[in-house]
Amino acid sequence: LSQVLTLITTSQTVTSSEERKSSLDLLLQMLPHICQDLDAAFQGFSGGIERSLFLYFLGAIDKCIGAISALFESLPDALKHQISSFTSVHQAAEILWAVLRENALLQSSTVKGALKLCIDKMP
Repeated sequence: LSQVLTLITTSQTVTSSEERKSSLDLLLQMLPHICQDLDAAFQGFSGGIERSLFLYFLGAIDKCIGAISALFESLPDALKHQISSFTSVHQAAEILWAVLRENALLQSSTVKGALKLCIDKMP
């Protein structure tokens, strides 16, 4: 996750439109994978999940969504039309909703963080 956060930070400092589009494409590919990793942790892979790790995942997902939005808004209209799809954002939202449905989240801060992402940040 730290590499993902570094990539997100780096993506926001690129200057050319083509670099921003490439960064956007990469983040769109990464977003559902981050959510799949979160789901896998709930399934017991990679040692399972603890509250701090869950919140770290939510923070990474939030930053990724924010970077996607900022990069898209910074592109010229001609390049915006070249973005083929935002289905990965929809896939990520579906995975997060599944995590909420299938797992008992006992602390209100974790539920609030997940809901905020699903409702406020992703369609």
